[in-house]
Amino acid sequence: MSCWMMDNEFIVTVAEGIRQAAKKSIWLDPGTFFDCGEKSFSGHFLFDKEKLARKLKNMNIAAYEGRYGRNAETETDIFPDTTATEKVLRVKSSNKAWGALLKMLDCFLYQCAEDPVYNSEDYKSLEKIRASVQGIVISFNSGYTEAGWGGVPDILKAS
Repeated sequence: MSCWMMDNEFIVTVAEGIRQAAKKSIWLDPGTFFDCGEKSFSGHFLFDKEKLARKLKNMNIAAYEGRYGRNAETETDIFPDTTATEKVLRVKSSNKAWGALLKMLDCFLYQCAEDPVYNSEDYKSLEKIRASVQGIVISFNSGYTEAGWGGVPDILKAS
């Protein structure tokens, strides 16, 4: 297995995606990422993108250093603007965009699947956040949205 140091653009895009997912799902549990935001009056968790990006970056650094036993060379903590990502996920809510975010989360989790990060509470919390994003992807799927409630959809009936 290998571990990559993800660049700031990747990390802040993942952070923005998690932030938008939390706005869409009241069931998204921030777990150990609770220190990266606060609960809103409506029950949604409001992530601070910068705090979340820093925490994700620190996970990536720890995994890299755990894997290779040397210091990771990283960019400074100047994170690029994510207004475009925010608009795509907030306004368009396309299954394709959310699917791309899910793949980014999968990639990030893979890069962090090294000691000491893999067995950490942060890693487990991020896996749960990923499951929430997966739920959003499924909810935008046409098979899901077109299926009736309480009946067997035609696509699942024997011909």
